[in-house]
Amino acid sequence: MNTIKAGMVFILCLFAVVGKSDDKETVRNALNFLSNLVASKYQLSTTGYQSSMRNTSTNLIVPERRAEYTAKAKEVYPSSTLLNLGELQSKYINCIPGEEKDFLSAPHSMNEVQLTSCLGKVREKNFANCDMQAFEVAIHIYALGFKDFVVISNKKLSHNYVVLRPTNLFPNGAIIDSWTGRHFIELNFANKKLFSHFDANIEIVPNMMSWLKNNATKSANYAWILDIRKRFFLRQDALPLKQLLKPTK
Repeated sequence: MNTIKAGMVFILCLFAVVGKSDDKETVRNALNFLSNLVASKYQLSTTGYQSSMRNTSTNLIVPERRAEYTAKAKEVYPSSTLLNLGELQSKYINCIPGEEKDFLSAPHSMNEVQLTSCLGKVREKNFANCDMQAFEVAIHIYALGFKDFVVISNKKLSHNYVVLRPTNLFPNGAIIDSWTGRHFIELNFANKKLFSHFDANIEIVPNMMSWLKNNATKSANYAWILDIRKRFFLRQDALPLKQLLKPTK
């Protein structure tokens, strides 16, 4: 009898481990897919094009992403490429009409109304630097039901990305970064070093986090949400990440 009980316990434990492994792979694939959707939409980027021109081996951006930024910039602006990208950013995307003669404003410093307007502009023009790409990723993670994450500004890299705080499936947390083309990576020490992701270098972007609470659900691209749910979460409810990802800290 004891042998039978021990065998049943072993089988139950095995199913639990396999189930957790399957859930981890599902969530990883879903968030990779989301990041790729954002990357596919936003291939026009001033900072992306500048980084592609530098073409340095130490740059975080992957070669495929550099090629996308270069190709799209040259397609839209065959001549005076960087100048035209800069003007699009300064005179339209990040411009707040009426403020200091249309002063170029960073999304980090925008209020809720201004950030909503900026989001509409980047979606209209398919243009986004790392700040608004991170914001777009954040909107959809929130709309899928997971809220224990932050939009990070990394002053060492002058870069923005999303960080999932530690959960049952990813105990060290994870980075999602569409701008570099690295997408979903677990936040182990090697990747922390790669991103210079240390306390002295990073801070949360508070206005974006506040905006998400009031606007993320109604502002998400629901064609994306439905596609992700259909591909990865058929057995889950409308908020699959809320069910699968449990904060541990």
